[in-house]
Amino acid sequence: MSELIIDKITTRDGSNVGAIVVADIDELLLLNTNKEINTTAIVKDSDRGGVFIYDGAQSGVNNGGTIFNGWVRQYDGAVNVKWFGAKFDGVTDDTVAIQAANDAAGFNAIEYPYAVAIVTDTIYIKKSIIGNNCLFKFNDLTLQKATLNISSVTGLSFSDFQIDGQCTVVSGAANQDPTNWSTQYDSFLGGGGIFCNQISNCVFENMFIKNTSSGALKLTKSNNCTVNNLRTQRTRSQFGDGMYVGYNSLNITVMNSRAYDFTRMGFITGSSKNISFVNCRASYGHNQGKDYGGTEYNAGFWGEPVSEFTVEGCVAENTNRGFIHVSENVTAYDFQSDYHRGIFNSCISLENNIGFELNSWTGSLNCTVSDCKSISSVDDAIAYSAICQSGGNSTVFTFENCYGYIDDVSGSDRMSVFNIENEDSGASTACQVNITNCIGKIGNAAPCNYTGYNNGDITFLEKTAGTYGKLDLVVDNYVGLHGAAYIKNKYSTNTDVRIEVNNTKNIITTAPYPTASLFVDEIEFNNCTFIESTEISAGAKVTLNKCSIVDGGTFTTRAIELIGDLNIFGGRLSHYPTSSDTKKPIFRMNIHGERDIAADNYMIRTNYADTNKPLFILTGSLYNSGAATATNAFVYSQTAGITECIGLVVDASVTYSLKEVSTLKNLTNETIAVMH
Repeated sequence: MSELIIDKITTRDGSNVGAIVVADIDELLLLNTNKEINTTAIVKDSDRGGVFIYDGAQSGVNNGGTIFNGWVRQYDGAVNVKWFGAKFDGVTDDTVAIQAANDAAGFNAIEYPYAVAIVTDTIYIKKSIIGNNCLFKFNDLTLQKATLNISSVTGLSFSDFQIDGQCTVVSGAANQDPTNWSTQYDSFLGGGGIFCNQISNCVFENMFIKNTSSGALKLTKSNNCTVNNLRTQRTRSQFGDGMYVGYNSLNITVMNSRAYDFTRMGFITGSSKNISFVNCRASYGHNQGKDYGGTEYNAGFWGEPVSEFTVEGCVAENTNRGFIHVSENVTAYDFQSDYHRGIFNSCISLENNIGFELNSWTGSLNCTVSDCKSISSVDDAIAYSAICQSGGNSTVFTFENCYGYIDDVSGSDRMSVFNIENEDSGASTACQVNITNCIGKIGNAAPCNYTGYNNGDITFLEKTAGTYGKLDLVVDNYVGLHGAAYIKNKYSTNTDVRIEVNNTKNIITTAPYPTASLFVDEIEFNNCTFIESTEISAGAKVTLNKCSIVDGGTFTTRAIELIGDLNIFGGRLSHYPTSSDTKKPIFRMNIHGERDIAADNYMIRTNYADTNKPLFILTGSLYNSGAATATNAFVYSQTAGITECIGLVVDASVTYSLKEVSTLKNLTNETIAVMH
């Protein structure tokens, strides 16, 4: 702040005049009351001094800083808060003086010095803040109040200042956390951060808020505001958020900001529309509230409910959840009728239990996660989670160009790159989940070495036993860097799941349980490769288009209909529909296969109920890569009646193409050829 230097005093017409010189404001107020209009006085006080001109029309006005019983301060630009008596010496209580400056009329901005102000109660801010990196230090640890309150203002800016709430656990010293979170997770006193209500077109910039007994910055019922370079640290209590935007706020952008050491959320928005977080970071979040009696989990970035929710270029680390978008029907939400949409783009989740979660809790949700990374080595980690609870086909979750790495060093029972829960049991249409061009890696050991259904690249989980709904899942070009793409399902009876898998290699669907299977209604694989044991219990149909079974893998399905075009290289295909099903099974496959039949017996196995013979159509070519055999066959049927083929070419080194129960025979219409 510049020093006041006076060379001369002039009137408005440019002529020089004399001036009364006094030491301080008290002397100014003692001047003879019979003053002429435009009498000039100079106050020499270094903090409150300046040039004053007397205006008799304002003789009854004294705002404590710019007008003293008619003496009107002459200044340009922002008002100096010290003019109102604030000391900013780190000792004196400046609460009253700062409030007086904000209550005074006739100006819109207050400049604060690079120093420390002690405050002991909430200050109601009504002017723009030019902070010069000043510090507001809350010094009453018997209260739990916001340090600053900004309400019903428009077009103001607040920049370059700090707040230290000095919050403490009850009866503790400043900045003290409880030794027992279970009984005192919500027992904090001291200053809170900034509470804003019904503000518009305002800008917040370059703020550092720490040690608060509640959230650092909270905006409610506000619109068209921007927050840039907000830093928060050690925000406490059940609602200890770095920043909260909610209660029908609209068009709020937060950028280049960081929340560190928070007990609930780093950045959260609820019941709002068009909220954006750009290049922000939330780290070291605690979960004391949920773990010790609170009601909500901890997360880096949380939206619930919010329409048009954008999180871009952000990082969440060391929290329970990294990024989450949840739909919710809230009657007091002005934008409830809007379609809830969201996007997480180019974000990174580090060391969180759940990296990204999309959840249509009560209401449809359309959300996309693109070009993101989720990396974690904590217990029970999930990189990406899609929870379909309502909305039917209006709920669409898309994951594209994403990378997930889970390395659970303790080997717990849940490790998923993508976990899907479909619980919308009341919907007549299916929730849609798309996983496109994604890469996953599960460290420590291959997932098939674990005993849980919840370990794998793509897993299905019923959160509530027996509660599940319709789901359409499309997987395209998924790569499992650990050597396989594990698709697992915990459901035992759900037949409302339809899956399409495209351009994906090394698929395993049932490990670690040889007798278990992926329960779905319909599943289609296009240009995919299967290794090891794969079992599909599809109620209606399995389609294999331009797929391969390799390296000793076995593809088994209980679907009524099995169709497609398949290559088999050292693997096997098994088709045996559930015997209780009354529909006629269909086997319509074009297979080009190679296997050592002499050493490993059959390439194709079937098992159909004796009372329900299938439509069995087999084309293609079957080659024996081993020695000639007259005791083993290409096709093994566990029931009689499988005799038909169309245009099938079989290797002459295998005497019989079919083993029906225990009888060796040949398929009809087959062509025998010598193959090399």
